[in-house]
Amino acid sequence: MDELIVTSVRRQWLLLSVVAVGAFMANLDTCIVNVCLPTIAREYEASPSAVSLVVLSYLLCEVSFLLLFGKLGQIWGISRIFLLGFATFTVGSLLCGLSPSLVHLVGWRALQGVGGSMIFAVMLVFPGLYLPAGKRAAAMGVLTTASALGVAAGPPLGGLLTSTVGWHWIFFVNLPIGAAALAAGAVWLPRRQPACADRHLDVPGAALSFLALLFLLLPLNMGREWGWLSTMTLGTLAVGLGCALAFVLREWRTRHPLLDLRLFRHRNFSLAATAFLIAMATTGGVLFLFPFYLQVQRGLAPFASGGVLMVIAAGQLLGPWAGGLADRYGGRSVCSAGLVLSALAFALFCLLNDLTPIWFIVLALSLFGLSQGLNKAPNINLALEDVPALDKPLAGSVIAVARSLGLAVGVVAFETVFSDQIPHNVSVEDVSEQAAHVAPGLLQHGFTTAFLLGVALSFLALFLTLRVRRAPRALEQFDAAGKTAGAA
Repeated sequence: MDELIVTSVRRQWLLLSVVAVGAFMANLDTCIVNVCLPTIAREYEASPSAVSLVVLSYLLCEVSFLLLFGKLGQIWGISRIFLLGFATFTVGSLLCGLSPSLVHLVGWRALQGVGGSMIFAVMLVFPGLYLPAGKRAAAMGVLTTASALGVAAGPPLGGLLTSTVGWHWIFFVNLPIGAAALAAGAVWLPRRQPACADRHLDVPGAALSFLALLFLLLPLNMGREWGWLSTMTLGTLAVGLGCALAFVLREWRTRHPLLDLRLFRHRNFSLAATAFLIAMATTGGVLFLFPFYLQVQRGLAPFASGGVLMVIAAGQLLGPWAGGLADRYGGRSVCSAGLVLSALAFALFCLLNDLTPIWFIVLALSLFGLSQGLNKAPNINLALEDVPALDKPLAGSVIAVARSLGLAVGVVAFETVFSDQIPHNVSVEDVSEQAAHVAPGLLQHGFTTAFLLGVALSFLALFLTLRVRRAPRALEQFDAAGKTAGAA
C-alpha cells in the first residue's frame, strides 16, 4: 500500500482538487433542479407528480448502481470509473439542457444519475488509497466541504439561471466544469491500485435491486393519476415486491453478493442506518416541496426562492462540530437532539400560509438545517462504531445507499401526500403555477398535511435512535470509514 502513496504535495492537492470537483458537481445537481421544478411544470404543463420524476429518475439511478460501481472500481480501477462517471454526467447534462419534452428530460436525468452514481461510488476511496495517513482526515474534510458547497450553491444558482437565461442552463453550466475536470483527471488521477482478489460481479442482484426500487417507487408516485386501486398501480407494486423478494433471496444465497445481508445482524447498525434513511427522507421531501410553496403559493421568483432555501445547507457545515459534541456527550444524545429539532421545524412548517413573513420561513428552514447538521455525522458514526473493522467498508457503502434512497423516498412520500390532499374539484393538470395564482389557498391543505408527515417521520427516526444501545467499548473518534460514509 505504501508504494501507492503520492509523495508530491503538489500532486496531492491536484488529485484532491479533481475529486472535490466531482463531489461538488454531483451534490450540486442533486439540489439545483428542485428550485426550478415549478417553472418546468408550467412550461411542460405537468403535474407535481409528473415533474417529480425529474428528481426521482436521477436519485433512482444514483442509488441503484452505487454498490455495483463500487465493485467495478475495485476490478477496473477507481480512476477509470470516476472519469467515466464524469463523462457520463457531463453528456447527460448536455442532453438534459437540450430536452424538447418532459419525457426526454426524465430519461436524460436518469443518465445523469448513472454518472453521479459512478462518482459517488469511488470518489471517497482516493484519500485513503493515495494520500499519507496524516493527511487523510483533512482530505475528507475538504471533500465534505465541497459536497456541502454543492448543496448550498444549488438553490440560488438554479434560481438565478432560471430567472435570467432559462432553466436549461442549470444543465449547461456543468459542461465547462465537467470538461475541465475530465482533462485534469486524465492527467493527475493515479492508475495503480491493489489487485482485486474477488472479481465476481453480481449483475443479476444489481438488476433486481433497480427493478424493485423502480416498481415500488413509481406507483407510489403516480398513484393519484393511475388510481390507487387500479390494475396498473396494484400490478406494478406486486412486481416491485416480487423483485425485492427475489433480490433478498439471491443476496442471501449467492457466494458473491452485491450486498452481504449478514451486516444487518448488527442491531445498532440496522437501527441507526434506518434512522439515517428516514432523516434523509425528510431532507428530500423539504427540498422537493418547498420550491412549490415559495414560488406557487407565495409567488416568489426562482432566484428569491433559491436564496431562501440556501439556509438549509448551512447545517451541512456543522459536521465536525457535531462530531465533537458526539464524542463528548454520546452520538445517541446528539442525534436525538437533532431529530427533536427536525420535528419542531416541521411543526413550524405546518403554520406557514399565504401571509407568513419571510423571516419566519427562513427561521424555520434554518432550524431544519441545524437539525440535519446535528444528526447526520453522529448518526453515521453511531451506525459504524459497532461494526467489525472488516465490515466497515461495506457498511459505509450501505450508508451511502441509505442517503440516496432516503432522498428518493422523501420525494415520493411528500409529493404523494401533497397531491393526494389537494381538493378533488381541482384536477391534477390544474395544479400548475397559473392555476395556483388564481386560488393559492387551494394548495394549503396539501402542504400542511405533507409537513405533518415530516413531524411523524422525525419522531420515528428518534424512536429508532433511542433504541440504539451504547457500544460495549469506549466511543471512538470518526475513523476513515465513518468519514467516508459521512462525506457521501
